[in-house]
Formats: sequence, structure tokens, C-alpha cells
Amino acid sequence: MKTKLRHTLVQYHGGGYDGCIWEWNFFYIDAEGEFHCIEATGHAGCDTAEKADALLALEANSPIDDYDGPPIHTYDVMMVEDIESFAKESNAIHVLNVLVWFDHYNDPDIEFFAICTECNECIFEDGILEDWRGCGGIAITADALLCSDCYSTGMCGVCNEYVGQSGFKFEQDLDDCSEAIQNELHDWDEQHGPLCQDCWENKRDSLIADEQGDLLSLSLATGTPGLFSDEMRWLWA
Repeated sequence: MKTKLRHTLVQYHGGGYDGCIWEWNFFYIDAEGEFHCIEATGHAGCDTAEKADALLALEANSPIDDYDGPPIHTYDVMMVEDIESFAKESNAIHVLNVLVWFDHYNDPDIEFFAICTECNECIFEDGILEDWRGCGGIAITADALLCSDCYSTGMCGVCNEYVGQSGFKFEQDLDDCSEAIQNELHDWDEQHGPLCQDCWENKRDSLIADEQGDLLSLSLATGTPGLFSDEMRWLWA
């Protein structure tokens, strides 16, 4: 390549996908100045050294295939602060893709890493994407990249779905529960937490159904509580 860049990760607006005219693309210039394509999609993706040369020769905001692109971002992968900036400022999906690429590239002089969204510790191997959301059209993206420890400690204690360190905030859904059920739910959460909303609500509803069944049997057998008392109002609701 003609550029003097070395050990440099280049981030630029590449090609698009349905509903979007661009997305972030990446290539790497190694210690010898050789070009390596990491991710190149669509009309403006640089999948050859010649295209990368042309891109790097442009001034910021110069046209690329009639598209006025933003400045190109470069990161010296020999500098910890540069890798840290990339890991913190870029989308979690792209950070993971680049991390996996460098892991496979396997240059012993480069210690590329991502940063866990939960604990802020470095991730040197494959992380886990979470906090998925829509980002326009049919596209989805993830807002969190987690290390294996944070992912495992944030899994629901019943179904293993990731819910985060604190789990579902259930306090607002206890108003219609008896004190006995509230106490049992708190104990169950401490034993199995964190918990997802579905598992917690299923447990709550199961406890309510059991309690109501016991009350109905007691009412029919003894007349106490009465079938039309406040305690049995749920039966006629």
C-alpha cells in the first residue's frame, strides 16, 4: 500500500443494507503496511488494497461513489488507549467482530481487547452480545458486550435467560399478594435471583393460585372464610 500507516485499524462508512445507506466497515494495516479486510459491505466497502488506498487518500467528507462520507477513524493497535477508545466508542457488534478477527489473526505483538459493559474489565476472547433492540427497518443491534463472568452471573436462576445483575424489578407487582406470598417471593428471589419477569410472574401466579385453592377448600369445608367475604372476592371477580 502507499500509506505510511502501520499497526492501524481503520474504521469508515462502508456499504449499506436494506433501509440504510451505510454501516461501519473496517480494515487493518499491519506492521509491513499490508492491507487486511476485516469487514467490507456494499458499494463503498474496501475489500482490496487499491480501494483502501483511494479511501485513505481522500480528504474528510470527500465523495465516495457520490456519498459524502464523514472523517475516517484510525486506531493504533499497539496503543492501549487507542484500543480502549475504539472499544468504548463503537457499537458492541462491531467491537466483537473486530475482536474476533484479531483473535484469529493471532499476531503475538497485538493484545487486542474489548471492554465488558457490565464490569468494565477487558475481554481478550469472544464476548457475549446482549440488550438487543431494533435500530430501523428490519435491522437489530446490541447495546451490551459482556464477559463470560458477567453473563453467567446475570442469567435468570430458573430459565438461564440473561436479565442483568439485578434481574426483574418485581416490587411493584406485590400489591395484590398476601403477606405470606410476599415473604415467600422475597425468599425465592434471594435464593434463585436474578430472575426474569416471566419466571417471577409464573411463580407469583402459582403461589396465588395455591393460596386461593386452599381458601376455597377451607371455605367449603368450614364456612370460614365465607364465600362472599372480602377474602373470597377474587372468586367472583
